[in-house]
Amino acid sequence: MNTGKILLAGLLALATLTGCGSSDDEKTPTQKCEDLTARFCSSAIGCQVSGGYIEASDEASETASCKTQTSNAAQCSKAQSVTSSYDACMNKLANPPCDDVNQAILDDSLGLPSECEGVILVN
Repeated sequence: MNTGKILLAGLLALATLTGCGSSDDEKTPTQKCEDLTARFCSSAIGCQVSGGYIEASDEASETASCKTQTSNAAQCSKAQSVTSSYDACMNKLANPPCDDVNQAILDDSLGLPSECEGVILVN
């Protein structure tokens, strides 16, 4: 199963074109975007492994593929800032409801939680 293509659709709502952002730590917006896509991919692929949809031996390669595709789709290289809901988004992605994630992947409808929509601002 090529999970990366399925997950790619989930990140299309990640970036918006305008807005203000805030950040308290030292990471750049690009790094934060990459962290978000990495967490999204790790969580989703982890759910697929725990659900028996992907072999544990394929987890690392599937996660790496997902990270590359989603980082490009989210335009992480163009990230200018993050919104104040970034931390809530990351917390939500840390503990996904795997039954829901796996069903959404099977239905080809996996998306970001509402806490993550538009948190990365790009130009």
